[in-house]
Amino acid sequence: SLAILAGPLTAPAHANDAVKALDSFLETAKAWGASSGEYGEVNETAPNDAVMRDGKLGWDLAFKLGDADIDLDIRLEAPEVRLYGAKIDDKGYSFDKIEYPGAMTVSLSGGVTEDGKRKSFNAVLTQYDAVTTGIFQPRLELAEDAEHPVSRFKPMLLAFLDMRIDESSARLIEMQVENQGSTQNDRYEGITYKGLANGRIEEQRIEKMTSVQSFPLSDGADAEQLEIKQETGAYVVKGTDIRPLYEVLKIVPAGTAANDTIIESLSSEDMKISAKFGQFTVASTTASGITLDTDVEPVDALAIGDQAMLGTLPKDEASLVDLGRKALDILDGFTVASMAMDTIAVTSDFGNGTIDRIAVNDASYRGLGHGELTGVDVAVKEDNTTVKLDSFTLDGLTLPPLANYIDIALATKTGKPNIQEILAVVPMLSGMEMKGLDVAS
Repeated sequence: SLAILAGPLTAPAHANDAVKALDSFLETAKAWGASSGEYGEVNETAPNDAVMRDGKLGWDLAFKLGDADIDLDIRLEAPEVRLYGAKIDDKGYSFDKIEYPGAMTVSLSGGVTEDGKRKSFNAVLTQYDAVTTGIFQPRLELAEDAEHPVSRFKPMLLAFLDMRIDESSARLIEMQVENQGSTQNDRYEGITYKGLANGRIEEQRIEKMTSVQSFPLSDGADAEQLEIKQETGAYVVKGTDIRPLYEVLKIVPAGTAANDTIIESLSSEDMKISAKFGQFTVASTTASGITLDTDVEPVDALAIGDQAMLGTLPKDEASLVDLGRKALDILDGFTVASMAMDTIAVTSDFGNGTIDRIAVNDASYRGLGHGELTGVDVAVKEDNTTVKLDSFTLDGLTLPPLANYIDIALATKTGKPNIQEILAVVPMLSGMEMKGLDVAS
């Protein structure tokens, strides 16, 4: 979409709300620190329609995070944006449709300097032929607040809950990233988002994804590069809800979320990962009922962000341990009701193998209700060993709270852990069964 629009209108002389929205967006970007911003031209095409051409925005940022100095150069270029059915009122900005024909580009370059050494990175994201319909964006004003460099953006996070989009799509998105000798090239084809409202997206779909990563296996200009390619067919996510996460991060009050579900279901088809030494494929992956327990003690993520930016994070062990416990308690709260991978195959220089199915129920960092592995057939080339297994099941696997590992780490640091501290990290298992195991060489 057009991004968050805010503040008072800057061009009241225009009767056309589409032109007013474009003017407001440009002035808002400058008010929020854009070092450059311009439109080549803006033309009215109907009473509440307009076309903007050759739009450019730029930010030159420099800030400190802990002991590191960070510099960022951000550039956005949009050759053309078409707005249809614009309407502005006291609540915000509405559009029947916004089109971004051609290639819209966002580039990011910069570096992190620490101990006199700078590590640089570059990233370019290009979006092709995007269309968004049924849009509402609330008004938003952000105040400068040097004492709260992160939490001052809380109104923007809350505004996301009031945004509405009927549907948004792009023909193609490409992204290139370079970082310290490593490169990553991603390609997403046929992207569609449907039904954004109240912080929830009904459906997200990508028809095809391709990612190629290359990174050096050692230091030096002549280091050998390892390339890994990942391809995935149709990828679909339904019922994504940000509100449970907002609750545990103290962005919204407790009870804001309708329930604990953050993703109703997801699926992907025809995943393939390949490198020079072999290939890994999965015909289909599915998951459902991904939840986050909102009854855990929340962590004020924005306040922690302020402290990180200002260099005032606590450094004493007790405070760091307490923060670590709270973060691990949140991780403990993630649960997947069911997940399965079907028709898995591995081919490599060392051997080949297939698995018919891997499936789990009630999976979390706290354990596993049920897990099963079926149809295993593995052949190792070196000594002509084969392993076949009809099925392997686990039931009632209980893992200790993640925070218990902090306790035993501290006990090990100060002395020898006692039996209670050791038992506190021992997993428990109700049942295990193996059928049809056959090993031959």
